[in-house]
Amino acid sequence: MKGKGANTFTAGFEGPWTTQPLQWDNEFYTKLLDREWEKFIGPGGHWQWRIKHTSEAESGLMRLTSDMALLHDDSYLQLVKEFASDMGAFDKAFDKAWFKLTHSGGRWSPETKCDNG
Repeated sequence: MKGKGANTFTAGFEGPWTTQPLQWDNEFYTKLLDREWEKFIGPGGHWQWRIKHTSEAESGLMRLTSDMALLHDDSYLQLVKEFASDMGAFDKAFDKAWFKLTHSGGRWSPETKCDNG
């Protein structure tokens, strides 16, 4: 079967977005704003971003160019700043988006598992 087990592979972008990937928080946004990032070719052979002049704890963190683009658009930058400074605002926006994603189904997933609420 393709795409399962031994046939599974990554897209070639390697590294975590946060220092605690299994913890729910807004660190993605705070570090996106508070650190200086540089472009480099990651271990998967693709361009990605890392923190410039970093500590050992943050040395493996990465961003994609699409993540960095959030800083260069006024509308998205405002959201990044809001989510970095207000965890409640991030929670609320995520809740709304997750509900829409999991309940709309249809177009993006004919096998949606949630009802229409």
